Amino acid sequence: MSRVDYRAFSNNALLARLRELASRERAATADFVACLAEADRRADVIFGEGYSSPFDFCVRDLKLAESTAYQRVKAARLVRARPEILSRLADGSVNVSILSLIAPWLEKHPTLLERVAGKSKREVEAEIAAFSGVREVPDRIRALAPKPPRLIEEDPLPLLEPARSVPPAKTQGDDSAPPENAPVERRMEFRFAAGQQFVQAVERLRAMLWHKFPAGRLEDVLFEAARHFIARRDPAREPKRKMSGGYREARRSRRIPAALRRAVWRRDGGRCAFSGPAGRCGELRGLEIDHVLPWAQGGRSDESSNLRLLCRAHNQSEARRVFGNASLPG
Repeated sequence: MSRVDYRAFSNNALLARLRELASRERAATADFVACLAEADRRADVIFGEGYSSPFDFCVRDLKLAESTAYQRVKAARLVRARPEILSRLADGSVNVSILSLIAPWLEKHPTLLERVAGKSKREVEAEIAAFSGVREVPDRIRALAPKPPRLIEEDPLPLLEPARSVPPAKTQGDDSAPPENAPVERRMEFRFAAGQQFVQAVERLRAMLWHKFPAGRLEDVLFEAARHFIARRDPAREPKRKMSGGYREARRSRRIPAALRRAVWRRDGGRCAFSGPAGRCGELRGLEIDHVLPWAQGGRSDESSNLRLLCRAHNQSEARRVFGNASLPG
């Protein structure tokens, strides 16, 4: 595809071209959101490809940035309930960023769409703040940019090297100077809003762990709490003692023994085991143990070969495939 050389455009032609392209982009965005809304309605089409959600499909298959995918999925779900949003996307009176902001409030305040038309993001945030009195802060985890290297200025008169340079003795436990080739740990920034009960719980944790972490850094305190919780509740953890009776009690029961659940979790790597044309689903949350041959059709609960980890979306999609839509509520 040959690119247009805009350097040859006059000022008026350049501005006219920008306005034309912006109009096309708005129309394309509205068309994309409409198509995504229909794909979301036929969610089993996306699940059948091996994706755990429309958001997962947008990121992995369509190569959208996560923030872009999130906003477009939000907009698509609003469009299913309010089709008139498409015309507003096309004329530019709202955009997907504004739609993602007002999505939680639109059902309770049906006229909000008209009230935010043509307003800036800051104005819309002020409009929303009037409902709750508190500005919503979306959860976010992002990678921190690496620290730029420090520039070392050359001394015009370099120091004379001493005849004998004896390196200082390293005291035990001195880790202040890591090796030059040591890998740099990737650091992440967490941002979220929390209620007063959460703040009180964290302060209580800080007090309980003061002897271990005198500085009280949130990273240390929350990681310690998460580590202990995972050690006690992780489905993939090793059992303290082996089952004496094996899995015999599950042969005529739908109940899956805890030890067998842990074995299936370890085998599937704590990840949805569904595979489609796009490959294996990458979902790690909302996992459930699923019977490959349903228990209602004679499937066994005491054989790991008949059990697998599925995310909620693929578990329900498989239930619809086998039993039809009537098998699920709603």
